[in-house]
Amino acid sequence: MTEAVAYASAASRGAPQAIQVADRFHIAKNVAEAVQDLLARVLTELKVASEAETAPEGQAKSAVAVEEWRPAPGAQVTQTISRRRAEREAR
Repeated sequence: MTEAVAYASAASRGAPQAIQVADRFHIAKNVAEAVQDLLARVLTELKVASEAETAPEGQAKSAVAVEEWRPAPGAQVTQTISRRRAEREAR
C-alpha cells in the first residue's frame, strides 16, 4: 500500500487541481484487505483468550476489548447514518 500512497502523493503534487477517483475493483480490494487484517487480529485475540481460559490462574492473559480495536464513529459518521436512516423511513 505504500506504493499507492506514494502515487497519490505524487499525483496531488503534480496536478493539485485534479480529482482523484477510485474504481470499484480497487475499493473492493482495499475493503477485502482491511477485513482480512481485522479478522486475523480477531482470530489471534480469540486464540489468546481461549489459551488464557485453559492456563493456570497465575498465567491468565486479558483479552482486548472490542472498543480498543474498533474506534467509535465520529460525529460526521453518526450524522450521515442518522440522515440516511431518516431518508429511508421517509420513503
